[in-house]
Amino acid sequence: MRMDLVLELSDTPGQLVSSLLPFKELGANLVTVIHQRDYKNENGKIPVQITVKGEKENLEKIIESIEEMGIRILKVNGSLKTVKLSTILIGHVIDTDVRDTVDQLNAMDNVTVTTMEVKFNNEEKSSGLITVEMALGLRNQVLNKINEIAASKDLLVINEI
Repeated sequence: MRMDLVLELSDTPGQLVSSLLPFKELGANLVTVIHQRDYKNENGKIPVQITVKGEKENLEKIIESIEEMGIRILKVNGSLKTVKLSTILIGHVIDTDVRDTVDQLNAMDNVTVTTMEVKFNNEEKSSGLITVEMALGLRNQVLNKINEIAASKDLLVINEI
């Protein structure tokens, strides 16, 4: 069986080599590795495209092993493994510590705040458009966390715009 993956790697020495260890350990054959260090995504990470051949069971174990290493898999065979969610927070977004809001969301496993845009009006209130990228299946957990943060900071939430 042939499988195409897109991994998201840090631009640090040895990251690519260590990400390839599960392929070696589980007996898969690398067909292609495209690693372009001059291109980074909005998270400052490098997407690495890998095409591999092997037994279906081994390829599934490779995916599990890579995820256990803390490496994000962005795509498997062209299908996204992550989704984006955008939410608006209205109130005193700045005064209630926007950095804390971002940190609380980033502290969740497989969740990353990719953008935060803040707007001010003349009443000294602010609103923030926050975009979160997450692994598939985490949508409800992320929405619950956003609502929890908003409730603790007395912010109005407009979900999923």
